[in-house]
Amino acid sequence: MLKRIVSGLVLGGMLLTLASFTAAPRVRQGETAPEEVVVATEAKEIEEEYLPVIGWFWKRDTMTYWIHEGAWQVSGQDTVKTLGLSTKVQVTVTDSTKHRYRMEYRFLEFAIDSTAESWAQDWVRSAVGKLQQQVVGTAIRFRTDEFGRIVKYDNLGAVRKQARKVLADVVRDLPGIDSLVPPGMDMKDVVRGVDADALVNGYIEELEMLFRCHGNQYQIGEFTEHSDETDTEYASDTYVMANLDPETSEYELLFDVYSYIPREDLKSLLGELIELFADEKMEADLLKSELDAGFDEQVTEDAVNNSCFYLQYFPDGWPREVIYQEGVTIGDRGKLKQTYIEWDYRSVGHTN
Repeated sequence: MLKRIVSGLVLGGMLLTLASFTAAPRVRQGETAPEEVVVATEAKEIEEEYLPVIGWFWKRDTMTYWIHEGAWQVSGQDTVKTLGLSTKVQVTVTDSTKHRYRMEYRFLEFAIDSTAESWAQDWVRSAVGKLQQQVVGTAIRFRTDEFGRIVKYDNLGAVRKQARKVLADVVRDLPGIDSLVPPGMDMKDVVRGVDADALVNGYIEELEMLFRCHGNQYQIGEFTEHSDETDTEYASDTYVMANLDPETSEYELLFDVYSYIPREDLKSLLGELIELFADEKMEADLLKSELDAGFDEQVTEDAVNNSCFYLQYFPDGWPREVIYQEGVTIGDRGKLKQTYIEWDYRSVGHTN
């Protein structure tokens, strides 16, 4: 969740990051999400060759997970970890009927990764204390249908208020934050300008990863597909796998997508961002002329964007492991970010 706080503070640094040609370019509107690349049907009529993702939960079932978030920068043979944070959470079933489940998602602990080094990681270190004080113990209440698919949140209003307070407190104590505030603006104005929904998404993003595929069924096997470039989508290669272990009844899903972004589109995107963030037209024109002068020399290859989503489940439908990874490379340079969720404690099957 902390990456939402960091991203809310560094919009002014986005242009500098993109100008180094290592940040992930945006995909075109309409590009398919990794978990949707194969038609998944609702898990009502289960066919033998399909793998249904269904939660067979009981009241008082409890799962504890560690969420590890990391970011890496790659340059040739060198790989440097630039961001690392771990969060311990607990998911508990508070009520169950044959039609739905009520659950809680509670934050238990935050831990910093001492191996990551960057200015963003320095900010993370300064913010972890605030997260421990204000976020630990916070519970997000939500409901799912009979398959385990999230259908409603019950207390996101309170979460939104807390997220704004946490952001304000974190910002106030961040080293060097004053240098990032635009002239003529107060820090309170900056905090108010941050999208509240984006902050809330920082609380629930990993929760939704855990239950994203519930209620669907996927054809067992391995499948590959190539899509040519269209007016709305880049060319891409997709690999999808659904596998059931006959001995343990555990099962797994994998969605792996490579999209290919032409260098001409990268240049166009950079130009658009310059116009968006430059204070005046004269400044924008100057930056764009510098971009024109250096782009062709520094960027000689297309960009490759990779999104990989892997899930492994216990037989009762509780997630055992989740990995979401996204990276972009241009030649031998690139950036990678990963969310890795692993189960830590499991108490299930409470029938009374």
